[in-house]
Amino acid sequence: QTGGWMTTPAGKPVAAGFGKLLDLQQEVEEGATVAAAPPPSKEVGKKVFTMDEVAKHNTKEDTWIVVKNRVYDCTDYLDLHPGGVESIVLNAGADATED
Repeated sequence: QTGGWMTTPAGKPVAAGFGKLLDLQQEVEEGATVAAAPPPSKEVGKKVFTMDEVAKHNTKEDTWIVVKNRVYDCTDYLDLHPGGVESIVLNAGADATED
């Protein structure tokens, strides 16, 4: 067998190792109120997610994580992770950069 666990099995979508890249995550200061539109993303045409938006995706059926300010939908990849489903769901809806 070549490629190890990161190889894309037949029938699964292409990933960046974490899951399907959704787009950039924008940091929001704790306690801040949103009064104006966020500044434009450095990458034109890219969706910008707040941590509040990401936090809503915290179940096995809908698993998003943030890694280095990029948002990934890991839902379709949970069964592929060598550490098991719970090792990803533990960080669902949160920043997993340090994990």
